[in-house]
Amino acid sequence: MTAIESVVEKLSPRKLRVSPRFHAILGFLLGHPEWTSPGLLTLSVTSDGFLIGRPQGPPDPNDAKTPRELIAAVLAGARDLPHEEMMGSAEDLLTNLKGVAGAVDLTPDERKALGGAALAKLEDHGLWHQPLRAGLAAL
Repeated sequence: MTAIESVVEKLSPRKLRVSPRFHAILGFLLGHPEWTSPGLLTLSVTSDGFLIGRPQGPPDPNDAKTPRELIAAVLAGARDLPHEEMMGSAEDLLTNLKGVAGAVDLTPDERKALGGAALAKLEDHGLWHQPLRAGLAAL
């Protein structure tokens, strides 16, 4: 079993009890959106450290924003973001990832695999937040 396969097994909803919102984030980061219903379709991090998620499901035809457009809209002060929701802060995400890594006794290789998977997934969705990038790399 590879390190990332072990991480997925240890953090799956069958083994770990966390909030549905955090399991949706974990499922997204690890490529298992089916862990929650609905799962997350996208997760973006604004430059000031807010997580914005878009749940799976039928998109609103009036909502054609890409993750970068959504971030720009939030930074410009938009308040009505249909089908997207604030998922927390980058700081809380790092704290929670470190917490679950300790709770399930991830090995150093598994921690590195978790941080690498999360970093790769968030970079695909426009990770601009440097402290989160550094924190995931050091997980």
